[in-house]
Amino acid sequence: MRKAEDKAREYADRALAAGKAAGRRIGSFLLKKLAVLLLPFLPWVLVGVAVFLGVAVLVAGIYSTMSPQSYMTGVVSSPQDKVIKAKYERLTSTVWGEGPAWNAADTYLVPEESFRRFRYYPQTGFENMHALKDKYRHDFDLRLRWGTVHAVCLYWQYIFNKQEIPDWLREKVAKDLHPHFYYIKRTESYSVSCPKGSHSETRDVYLLVEAHTIYGWYQYHYEEVTETHRSGECTVTTRTWQFKDTIQLWPDRYQWIKQYLKNLYKLDGILDKEKQIEQTRYWVMEAGEGFTQQKEWLQWLISNYGAETIASGAMVPPEYMPFLKEAEERFGIPWWFLAAVFQRESSWDPTAVNTGTGCFGISQQHPDYWKDRWLRLGFSPPELYQWDPRAQILAGALVLADYIGDPKSIDWKNDGWKSDPQVLKALAKYGGFGDDVDRAINGKEHYIPDILGYAEGMQAGAVWPVPGYRKITGWFHEPRPGHLHQGIDIAAPEDTAVVSVSGGAVVFAGWWGGYGNTVCVYDGVHMYLYAHLSEIDVSEKQAVRPGDRIGAVGNTGNSYGPHLHFGVTEGGLMCPYRDDPDAHWINPLLVVQPQ
Repeated sequence: MRKAEDKAREYADRALAAGKAAGRRIGSFLLKKLAVLLLPFLPWVLVGVAVFLGVAVLVAGIYSTMSPQSYMTGVVSSPQDKVIKAKYERLTSTVWGEGPAWNAADTYLVPEESFRRFRYYPQTGFENMHALKDKYRHDFDLRLRWGTVHAVCLYWQYIFNKQEIPDWLREKVAKDLHPHFYYIKRTESYSVSCPKGSHSETRDVYLLVEAHTIYGWYQYHYEEVTETHRSGECTVTTRTWQFKDTIQLWPDRYQWIKQYLKNLYKLDGILDKEKQIEQTRYWVMEAGEGFTQQKEWLQWLISNYGAETIASGAMVPPEYMPFLKEAEERFGIPWWFLAAVFQRESSWDPTAVNTGTGCFGISQQHPDYWKDRWLRLGFSPPELYQWDPRAQILAGALVLADYIGDPKSIDWKNDGWKSDPQVLKALAKYGGFGDDVDRAINGKEHYIPDILGYAEGMQAGAVWPVPGYRKITGWFHEPRPGHLHQGIDIAAPEDTAVVSVSGGAVVFAGWWGGYGNTVCVYDGVHMYLYAHLSEIDVSEKQAVRPGDRIGAVGNTGNSYGPHLHFGVTEGGLMCPYRDDPDAHWINPLLVVQPQ
């Protein structure tokens, strides 16, 4: 019990520090913009300068006190905050049947992909599944956050000098801004053929093909891929649907929410209207997002263990791996080195925008040069593909190759790349340090050391957790009594070795209720859960690398026989606490395949 309390306190301290940092960031930005924005707002902000000064800072401050981490970590919040937060969470739930659940209100199963001239939105004449089902979780990334609804309402409260936010406004905003998702259903298969026998399995998957959201209107495309490889005496064949590209249908991806805020806040009469509307959108969405727990954890892991220790190929979002391999083939830079750069630049967020420089996307492309690069790569018109991960990754490789000069001359196979002057100069330039390589290495940003550490670690790919045993007896999201199965079950004899899929730090090692003996490893991107173990061979805070033994297959906890339950989350921790709203379970087969 004491160990759990200490861990909760550690989580609380880290979350509180992150919340304060977010508040400072938003407050500082707003004060800088005050001189420009104050005059146009005066005619219609009747409550005066003091209220206007406090609006956005209060958005950030109140969000911080009501942050998702507060109830999880034990940070004290008022009873009223909890009641209000519960209202927002009900309105933005992804579970249909628990009230309005607007994120799951319009999720339609359609027959085919949509294309630029053929769009599904705003059609509703299809089967409504009332669930977020995308294999790659693009829908989850685009869901309406409760904090965004709160920020929109809070800003309205102060603009119009209201004493409180009425429930009708919360319900209106959640309904008005909720997403529409359209999916196709496809089949994937996995088969193993061995001299002593063979078996095969199929499963249905759902793929998001169109999304109309406050973050943009997008179409997604996929292709069927068949891969065959040898594993000992066996032949393994997989047939999967791989993510291909994203097309943006609006010239300005935020045009819907900007128009909505303009109408809601009655911004028609102000000077420099378009600029002020964009600033308002930024305030509201920044406050709504709050702080990013994942990035705080990642920085903590790096500072305590080093990027080379926590990093592995398992950190790379699986849907982006084909694009990295394509970039390697076209530009001569190894995929793992590119992955290290993009991990450091954006943590794989294709919608990331640096508000100071305007650089955007996975590879942080410069706003003045990106269109020419898109055209060089064949993405035309470039505006359609600005937020396409494939375009962003290829453009990043193009720029880095130009900076290096001749990537094929670099010693990528040994350790020569770590100290090659051309590589170091290219990284400094890519990171915005110009010719100042020394600052890129020794400065407070630790830019080049972080990338070199990531690159060293990422050369190790993900490892199957039960070497030699590939049979899956329980699939991800398989219906179980009262819940969906949040992982996969791998059958193997008791006491068979269980190894770490990834690099990272052991954040939990012990008994966890129905999971029995459990080990959780976190690498800053994913959390990996290994359950029902017969024994545990690691301790908390221990660093592990892919392939390191962490325990053995067992039958502890609520188990029906010897097997490993293997689960993976994104966005936060669920171990040993399972109520982190920023974390969500994903299909482990997206991260690692049977080997």
